[in-house]
Amino acid sequence: MKVKCDGIRHRKLDFTGRKLEMMELVLNKIDMEYEFYFMDMMKSTKENIFAKSKEIELKKAIVLFLKRNVHSNKEIKLIRMTTTNNLIDEFYRYVTDHEDIDREEAMNKYLMNYIE
Repeated sequence: MKVKCDGIRHRKLDFTGRKLEMMELVLNKIDMEYEFYFMDMMKSTKENIFAKSKEIELKKAIVLFLKRNVHSNKEIKLIRMTTTNNLIDEFYRYVTDHEDIDREEAMNKYLMNYIE
């Protein structure tokens, strides 16, 4: 009996470790996407950066939203998040296409694509 219990506990720890690895992978993906976006903006003129200030602020908010949900929302399918081309751009497009609703509500609605 004790060996079986230890085996179950070991598998649970293994699952938890894999979940943490996947979470770390998604968080790194988000950071990398934002870093590429930021570097691309730094190549722009001051005028262009100023013109895109709304986009920059929205993408910052999306990054914070994603990180918060990756940490706290246990229902998210992390593996699905790793297979997208660009999470930040996906959320940005959805939020800008649905400006008739609150930004946070739009992000939560789009997040459901990674929960169901």
